[in-house]
Amino acid sequence: MKPINLPGGAAYRTVSGILGFKEQQSLLLYFIFGGALLGYCLFHAPMMNMKTMERLTVPGEWFWLSKNGFKVAYPMHVYLSIIGGIFVLLQFIPAIRRRAVLLHRINGYFVLLCLIPANVCGSITGYRSFGGEINAQSAYYTLGISIIFCFCAGLFNVKSNTREHRRWMIRGVVIFSCAITTRIIVVIARLIVTDIGTYHAARPLISVREPR
Repeated sequence: MKPINLPGGAAYRTVSGILGFKEQQSLLLYFIFGGALLGYCLFHAPMMNMKTMERLTVPGEWFWLSKNGFKVAYPMHVYLSIIGGIFVLLQFIPAIRRRAVLLHRINGYFVLLCLIPANVCGSITGYRSFGGEINAQSAYYTLGISIIFCFCAGLFNVKSNTREHRRWMIRGVVIFSCAITTRIIVVIARLIVTDIGTYHAARPLISVREPR
């Protein structure tokens, strides 16, 4: 592909070369999608404090997620998702993959040890998330199974087929990152449904009380 002469193009190509990206658009895509994931994780980092977690959790959820097994699964899902979501970005820097193979492997296993349990815990909390309706549960379970399957397939191909390994890992991270677009859609849908004003759902009063 012919280089595009834009202001700052030389600096862009220099940074792209240092990080090991071969395609002209790869660094841009990394900044867009990687930056979105990093921003999402940092935005939710305050939830790693239990008091803040209670305050920022969707209304009606904390009543259920603070009880029984959910009390363990939900914080683990939050902590491990944020940590794994930040460190997974290092896995897609080609320079690290080629020049620091040991770091790439150690970080890769660390990320898997974070994200796989995070998705298991997320599937557990899906029983009560966003009202716990069957359609929401189905979505959570489908996402959890899909993400874990992609990571396991990538791990299976780690030595036999590195190209397939990368493809499966990218698929897993992309599906994992769907929480970003989901949150955007939820905000828009909430405004639309509220404006329509004819949608109603029954919830126990005790579950939607204001946290103390």
